[in-house]
Amino acid sequence: MEFKTTLTKPQQPFELNYGQQILLLGSCFAENIGALLAQHYFNIEVNPYGIIYNPMSLASSLQEIIDRKQYTEEDVFLYQELFASFNHHGKFKSTNKEELLNEINNTIIYFNNYINNLDVLFITFGTAFVYEHIANQQVVANCHKLPSSTFNKRLLNSTEIVSTYLLLIKRLQAVRPNIKIVFTVSPVRHIKDGLIENNRSKAVLLTAVHELVEQLDACFYFPAYELLIDDLRDYRFFDSDLVHPNQLAIKYIWSYLINNYLADKSIFDLIEKYNKLKAHKLLFENTNAAKNHTTQVATMKALLQQEFPYLKLRD
Repeated sequence: MEFKTTLTKPQQPFELNYGQQILLLGSCFAENIGALLAQHYFNIEVNPYGIIYNPMSLASSLQEIIDRKQYTEEDVFLYQELFASFNHHGKFKSTNKEELLNEINNTIIYFNNYINNLDVLFITFGTAFVYEHIANQQVVANCHKLPSSTFNKRLLNSTEIVSTYLLLIKRLQAVRPNIKIVFTVSPVRHIKDGLIENNRSKAVLLTAVHELVEQLDACFYFPAYELLIDDLRDYRFFDSDLVHPNQLAIKYIWSYLINNYLADKSIFDLIEKYNKLKAHKLLFENTNAAKNHTTQVATMKALLQQEFPYLKLRD
């Protein structure tokens, strides 16, 4: 007797391996999976503009990076004593305008160089609702708590998302012809929009993503949304806010990614052993046992670096 539905292994999965350069963009799901990839020493970067939820702002951020755009004082604004950008997450704020512009421009230069060697791009869509700044008719990535009267809220349609990304992917392929683009739809529900409205939003995103996957061989779909909403399908896999997946759910989605998409799991298994060894807590640091443990960690790290020089051993 079955008590749950389970996603089967994808028929034509993309492949991940440790030799790839990977970039993750989008909602907090990208941050969660990105953190786990980093913990296992993949060559990754996450969200150059910070967390962004809507597809249009994500596309705009990539276009600016490809164009190597340089921000000027006209691209930022002052609100409640802080300078900010409508294209960036709230972590890009400063009391000093020049410091903010330098941070943004240095980030763009870094990621422009990064995508010149990019192999896999993960894009996670969070919501199809966008906020347009009424004065300049610009879709913003973040409202930065400005009054709601400053913006017009609307629901994107799948056609405008698809047309935007067809052009964007063409530009990416001009830089990296063999790039693989993996789309996901965040299972995080935007209940502030309302449950019915959230479902409408997710439907638009899912429709757009699957149209792109069907049209382009370079595009793939990772079923993060279905893994939480249809496979796990229980509030015990959510945080106390009943919106975000908890750590158990994130690890479940992570396991599905590794078990179904990782080309060579042998390196991953070695890194798991290394991480467990490194995480062991020493109660008495001056004992011979503690010194032997420290030596074991250093020896294993050196062996990993020697055998797999492309690993990003960050500690």
